[in-house]
Amino acid sequence: MLNNYKLSDYLLDVVKYMGANDIFGVPGDYNLQFLDHITHRSDLNWTGNANELNASYMADGYAREKGFATFVTTFGVGELSAINGLSGSIAEHVPVLEIVGAPTNNVQNNGSLVHHTFGDHKFDRFEKAHRQLGIKAVKLNSEHAIDQINDVAKYIYETKKPAYIILPTNLVEMEVNQSLKNDIPSLFINKEINSDKAFNQIKSSINNSEKPVIIMGHEVDRFNVFDDIKAFSSNNNIPILDLGLGKGNIDESFANFVGTYNGQISDENVNKYV
Repeated sequence: MLNNYKLSDYLLDVVKYMGANDIFGVPGDYNLQFLDHITHRSDLNWTGNANELNASYMADGYAREKGFATFVTTFGVGELSAINGLSGSIAEHVPVLEIVGAPTNNVQNNGSLVHHTFGDHKFDRFEKAHRQLGIKAVKLNSEHAIDQINDVAKYIYETKKPAYIILPTNLVEMEVNQSLKNDIPSLFINKEINSDKAFNQIKSSINNSEKPVIIMGHEVDRFNVFDDIKAFSSNNNIPILDLGLGKGNIDESFANFVGTYNGQISDENVNKYV
């Protein structure tokens, strides 16, 4: 019996489970087969963009609002167009996944002369560029593709940082066991962490401070912990300030909110207060 469940379907099921109901991007050589898998689904919306840079910025904004986003580009020219937007995502801790349609593994391994390259037989230069920016980059292979996808998904979920998957065209239609779909929820189970040490450090710092304040950055929004910090502030009557990158992520009508702190360039009253 023919198995109609492909690696592309599994990847999209993971993306869907992570919360991306809309996928952005630009069609191009090396990603067209994968785009067919997106547009044939009723539970995902394909939103085409005028260029890849726009797609990366739309994904960044979507992830800030929804908690996760995905966009698709083609190899080389497409991903280079998008790299500035994805760099913003790594700079500001935004969970975005870029999926890059690429030449087959054989073409890449053999260093064949194909378009969207520099004609120098080197296929890893774009991947290296992303790694240099601190972005997790993975090129899928037939032996470990499921594990590789799972690893990237858990990384984004746990760190709230962007990542980058290279999907060679020979793997788009690779058949995989559909029962793997049932295991996707288990990728996102929160780990039990012993917080006694952190608790004691916070307690000691507060007890040894005359006038403690809480200064929050953008990570508060990415990990959705503002309500916890707000409750902690209220229960202990500790004032709160945000940093520039965290501006807008915090309820500034909160009674204990003092202002935005940016070091020496802060408002003079805020600077003196801190």
